[in-house]
Amino acid sequence: MVKLCELCGAEAHLHCDADSAYLCRSCDVKFHASNFLFSRHVRRIICPGCSSLTGDIVSGSLSSWPAKITCSCCGTSSSCCSSLDLISTSELSSSTTRKTIVNRGPRRREKGVNAVADGIFVNWCDELGLNGDSKNEVVSLASLALAVGKTRGTKVILAAAFWFGVRNARKTMTCPRLKKVEDVTGVAAGMIRAGEGKLARAVTLQLRRCRVDSEEGWAENDNEKLESVIDVETSLALPQGAGGNRAGLFRTPISGGVQNATSAHALPRPALAVRNLLEQARFAHLCTMMSKMHHRREGYPFGSLVDFAPDRMGHPIFLLSPLAIHTRNLLAEPRCSLVVQMPGWSCLSNARVTLFGDVYPLSEDEQEWAHKQYIAKHQHGTSEQCGNFRYFRMHNISDIYFIGGFGTVAWVDIKEYEALQPDKIAVDGGEQNLKELNDIFSKPLRELLSSESEVDDAALISIDSKGIDVRVRQGAQFNIQRLAFEEGHGVETLEEAKAALWKVIEKVKLNYLPK
Repeated sequence: MVKLCELCGAEAHLHCDADSAYLCRSCDVKFHASNFLFSRHVRRIICPGCSSLTGDIVSGSLSSWPAKITCSCCGTSSSCCSSLDLISTSELSSSTTRKTIVNRGPRRREKGVNAVADGIFVNWCDELGLNGDSKNEVVSLASLALAVGKTRGTKVILAAAFWFGVRNARKTMTCPRLKKVEDVTGVAAGMIRAGEGKLARAVTLQLRRCRVDSEEGWAENDNEKLESVIDVETSLALPQGAGGNRAGLFRTPISGGVQNATSAHALPRPALAVRNLLEQARFAHLCTMMSKMHHRREGYPFGSLVDFAPDRMGHPIFLLSPLAIHTRNLLAEPRCSLVVQMPGWSCLSNARVTLFGDVYPLSEDEQEWAHKQYIAKHQHGTSEQCGNFRYFRMHNISDIYFIGGFGTVAWVDIKEYEALQPDKIAVDGGEQNLKELNDIFSKPLRELLSSESEVDDAALISIDSKGIDVRVRQGAQFNIQRLAFEEGHGVETLEEAKAALWKVIEKVKLNYLPK
């Protein structure tokens, strides 16, 4: 069957293994030419005769395409230009052209063998009293198991395939007992069970093949059959009674909290700390649910590293590729979570927050607004959108779980979070402010913190209106120290931060260091 481009719907000319996507030449140029790293993706050319993947590959610019392609499946050897460029989208839209191209493909098993096996399965369904959709699904699954197993159609194998279809058919309200199948087929129950187990493993292995293009080929050839097989694998892999339904978020009582932090820490309240954290962090882990198109992986959490920018209400904005796995997952299931941690430090004592919410693509009218929000934070990025990337936003935040790193664990009130604005010092300047402060204060802070034991390095990794977080290294060990500014003197600008830090250093030297 003709493979279609996942971006524009025209005939696909190649398959990108890195993105697990079929693309036409036009969309391939737009997407893979937009970024140097994307252009290095290996793409395989699709045979125009049988629509299978040839051994010819493309990487980098399209000028490196081979002059001719040779298909190992159908033996077709044709010019790349004549086979790919001359077939227009309008021609492909006609059913006659589609049928002509499809009929060029490799021949399947002889129709006589299929007809005999299907006829046997139909007769057995009639004897069991199955009819309508139930009969059709059982016959379809049994035929599929027989084809995947690649075994001779002996009576035992036919009975095993039939039992496989009966067991896993969704539309069969009550599954007949194996004894009834034994009576109908005339094959011993033990032999049926053993044969069905082998076929089930064969189907599972087929679905778990690493080549995603093979799986997508099933999806395009027969969507209904694929959905049934996916359910079959789920039933084989999951114990009875296992489910993936969302039962809601269970709130735990605050253990620790701001009250347990000492006054020396001078921490901002959790809602404000979260706003500051989202402003200072550049990247986060986006956790989505694998969609049905990923077959055996459906329903499992998928984590990926993404960059983001919060808007004025603290809702994250993302710039996502339409071919990325997490983008496809969000389009199928918008519920997700975003884990953000303090930059410059990766340890269990690090401050981090998890946002639970629903992410949706922004409309065309909102794309420009989102682009300005995004560029304001990621100033290193291009001023124009590249390729087919689109902006998404976490429209609804359902919960916020914050771990402050200094005895602070709290579920943050969403309305309070949305109403607050982050500290000005945390927004303006960002990394440049921290770099300048480190150039000035790294050595004085190292000397200051070495009063009890030798400190090899001290670096500022975070700042807010009430104080700074310093990453301290002693040999191979790291920890975080919190230094508070003088009470009642909240800082907003870089110059105020410099003055406040000098006061802290002088005060500590005066009161604690030996004279």
